[in-house]
Amino acid sequence: NDVNNNNNNNNNNDDDDDNDVVPSNDHDLLKCSEVWDRITSHPKYSDLDIDGLCNELRLKAKCSEKGVVVSSNDLNNIMNREASPSL
Repeated sequence: NDVNNNNNNNNNNDDDDDNDVVPSNDHDLLKCSEVWDRITSHPKYSDLDIDGLCNELRLKAKCSEKGVVVSSNDLNNIMNREASPSL
């Protein structure tokens, strides 16, 4: 019975997860399809390390009411870093 009580307590904590959701009215947030459109339209797209770019974006991704989103500023910073020539 203790196991069932713990499961019931965990099910009642669904409201806590809502605090991790980013409001979707933020115009700075890009959906995955918008992120991919920006990546593929980048002038240096063929030079980008897509795997590295995806790994960095995965760390910056957040949940929102629109689904998974990335900040436009984060995307720009990561793409500029990836597109810059290595020294």
